[in-house]
Amino acid sequence: MPLIKIFVLDKIRGESMSVTDIKIEKDTLKLKEMYYKELRDKVYKNYVFEFEDRIISKFWATIKKDDNKCIIEYITDKKYRGKGLATLGLRILCEKIFSDLSIKTIELKIDNGNIASEKVAKNNNFEKGEENIYYKINPNFKINIDKKMILEKESVNLELVYI
Repeated sequence: MPLIKIFVLDKIRGESMSVTDIKIEKDTLKLKEMYYKELRDKVYKNYVFEFEDRIISKFWATIKKDDNKCIIEYITDKKYRGKGLATLGLRILCEKIFSDLSIKTIELKIDNGNIASEKVAKNNNFEKGEENIYYKINPNFKINIDKKMILEKESVNLELVYI
């Protein structure tokens, strides 16, 4: 994944650069898997998103094999909040997780009143489910299910024709 620089700009010559002046471009974060553990029907993965060896966000992914779903929790360093980094980080992580076709959904549990995280979820096309759960369906999984259903219907029709 290419790493594009985040530009920090001086508004007025001579002033020190401020974190509030960070401009975000596509693919700015470098994703690193920091932890992997498999226990029975669950897989635990921890990721960090870095920029210039600084950890900006941490993401925890729990994959429940029996349910074909992944539950994600995350936190972004206070200095980098409100800049779209969690939105971008979640987008990159969802693409990585959905590349595993066995994962049907990704879920986020968002505390009541956490407007910033609700915005991150909506910006990544998550839908609000029950209580504080937001979910996103793997589009590739849905296509595979649709194809399977079509094939099953065709085979049922063939069986009916021959009976």
